[in-house]
Amino acid sequence: MRMTIITMYFVLLVLGVKSQGALKQQIRAEYYADAAADRFDLDEEARNKVEQQKLKDLYKLSELRHRYVDGELTAEEHQAAVNVNIREQIIALTEIVGQDKKQVSAFFYEVTKEMAILRDI
Repeated sequence: MRMTIITMYFVLLVLGVKSQGALKQQIRAEYYADAAADRFDLDEEARNKVEQQKLKDLYKLSELRHRYVDGELTAEEHQAAVNVNIREQIIALTEIVGQDKKQVSAFFYEVTKEMAILRDI
């Protein structure tokens, strides 16, 4: 399933849809949820909860980025808010998947790194 999402991402890039933020966020949330389902053997309901939570988190990060760009936040305030958001994401994912926080943190950083690589291509 993740390969399908990666393929969709590249097709959208080729078609020039890169500026469609909401669509990119949806693809990233699906990728993240599929990765979590694979890693933690989640059922469809839990996978969907992960996807919905990730969409909320991506929206929050987007709002923080806009506030920073608009000058409402300093660089330090922005970074502090992002760090809090990351901790909140890990806590939420830990609650959904019911795994050890250390395992969830490792998963979070691995998948975040994968998604950053995809975003930079």
